[in-house]
Amino acid sequence: MPNIAADDPRVQEPPQIAVGILRDARGRLLIAQRPADTHGGGYWEFPGGKREPAETLEATMIREFQEELGVVPRRYQPLIRMVNEAGIQRVLLQLWLISDWQGEAHGREGQRIVWCPPAALLDYDLLPGNRALINALRLPPRLFITPADIGQWDEAAARAVASQDDALLHVHAPALDDDMYARLAARIIAALRGTQAQVVLERMPDMVQALGAAGLCWPLERAAQFASRPLGYDYRFVVSAHDQAGLRTALRLEADCAVLAPEQPLGWAAWQSLRGTIGLPVYARGAWCGGNIKVARAHNAQGIAAVLA
Repeated sequence: MPNIAADDPRVQEPPQIAVGILRDARGRLLIAQRPADTHGGGYWEFPGGKREPAETLEATMIREFQEELGVVPRRYQPLIRMVNEAGIQRVLLQLWLISDWQGEAHGREGQRIVWCPPAALLDYDLLPGNRALINALRLPPRLFITPADIGQWDEAAARAVASQDDALLHVHAPALDDDMYARLAARIIAALRGTQAQVVLERMPDMVQALGAAGLCWPLERAAQFASRPLGYDYRFVVSAHDQAGLRTALRLEADCAVLAPEQPLGWAAWQSLRGTIGLPVYARGAWCGGNIKVARAHNAQGIAAVLA
């Protein structure tokens, strides 16, 4: 049988599931436990359900929250649309983050619910495939890249601090030897200490650990040489790709996210088509895409990856 990609049109369209995450004023997230007598009973999950015929996924999400939790979502934003290959059943998921709703959440169908701090989510036995949803929730909307001129690195770090963004910062300098790269990366890490910025490096895992960086950001050519994820889940692992084959490599390596930078400039609609519904968060890179996070999210991007100017 030929090896057909998950988002190939020849694959039967999976059921579409609308999923939402309630986040309260304390930053806690609501999860629910599936009843023991249901498919996947005992697992914890983000609430949601299957789209009905002639219903939009947004309408499905609103209906399901009324039926399951007795609340009406009022303010929400899309986070990720993806095919979940790792779950109990292959499904197409659309996830929203809900920041405002009417009513008090309770298990209308007898299910247990818990308000959980984000850091504690993995302490629960979540449905398989939820790691990508958690990454989409935890990852920031911006991935900054240091400029080519290393003389501007300190300025770049200062701008990242001043922005107060919960951002990733990729220290990009492929021409430097490891010693010089490590010295400059250490300086940026020190400058950003105490902020929300997370610094990711493009060298080997031992440098990440030695410098106290947040993780790795590798080009596809390096990542493809590895058979499995090169460092633990306590660190970030980002893969930069140019096409869907590269995104699938990132998925195989259990990357937390990917950067999709097509060889040719694309508009948003074409970028979204190239991104597809591969099951991991994906940043859009390119001067064409601007810095509008709302537009990026509407086209199934985690956010924007751009060089600090």
